[in-house]
Amino acid sequence: MSSLQPATHGKLLTNMAFWQSRLWTGRVSSIYDVSSREPDTLPWWREVWLLFLGRKRAEAILTMGIRESFAYAFLRRISCSRTPQIMTEVFLDPPRPRSIPWRIKTKLQRYLARNTEGILASSRAEIAFYQERFGIPAQKVRYVPLCATLPATDHPTPGDGSILAAGRSQRDYPTFLKAMTDIPAPAVIICGRGDVDHCEIPPQVEIRTEVSRDEYLDGLIRASIVVVPLHPTNRSTGQVVILEAMSQGKTVIATKTAGTVDYIQDGVNGRLVSPGDDRELATAVRACLETPALREQMGRAALDTIRSHHLPDQHARLMLEAIHSLLSTKSSL
Repeated sequence: MSSLQPATHGKLLTNMAFWQSRLWTGRVSSIYDVSSREPDTLPWWREVWLLFLGRKRAEAILTMGIRESFAYAFLRRISCSRTPQIMTEVFLDPPRPRSIPWRIKTKLQRYLARNTEGILASSRAEIAFYQERFGIPAQKVRYVPLCATLPATDHPTPGDGSILAAGRSQRDYPTFLKAMTDIPAPAVIICGRGDVDHCEIPPQVEIRTEVSRDEYLDGLIRASIVVVPLHPTNRSTGQVVILEAMSQGKTVIATKTAGTVDYIQDGVNGRLVSPGDDRELATAVRACLETPALREQMGRAALDTIRSHHLPDQHARLMLEAIHSLLSTKSSL
């Protein structure tokens, strides 16, 4: 397959298709040919096998995804491979201590995680979550802020007065819909099938499911406010939509959770509201709708945040530094 790339000797090998940073692609080899820009992804089990086949030619293996990471860790363990492994985007499921299958799975994950060199987290709160779930010390986890996947605009795009809520993982659309009950502005929810089942939909809210990325980006550009309503969770989520909206200078209103507090400074580059509080969310939306100057101010601050902390090369540099630190810590023990 033309989208695949063999491992390069002496480089970090990963299943990430991160092509936006030359700093990253110059130092890291991917199982994908990232020069093709967004290559078609493989099934997770094929990614694991390709990483395993390339391990002897790599300095270390960076596994992205929870299934991919622990499947590779299992193969590494039973083969007694000495090539270091670091995990990233290991999203945690809700704890279910009364479930025997969940307890068995968690015990296996703890065993495998302790034998890796570490984990990269996309929020500071996840450090403690990983420590507790996998029984690993804090020095085996590094926080690396994510980057915006869209180029930053020169100026905030004001939008047409509409509201966009988008995404699937851990989204609290019932609270958003309640907040929209008495807000006349048009709104669009871009979500997955079933995400708003059994919810009362106000007449000014349009539901779009299973849309293309181009349609999502069109909605993002058109919107004046982007809302990311989330359930309270240990899982870091919501940052992709948040950073994409901020890169366009949008006013972002998000639920205050583990995945948002590292990216939004309330009242400066966006707004943070309490989980499940539809009244607080409605108040924040109204204030932003009724005060264009406030939206522009926060939009400019959002753009400044992206340029200062969340460009692809900045993300790549921090990832490489974190990986080097984890590998150095392991070698010094």
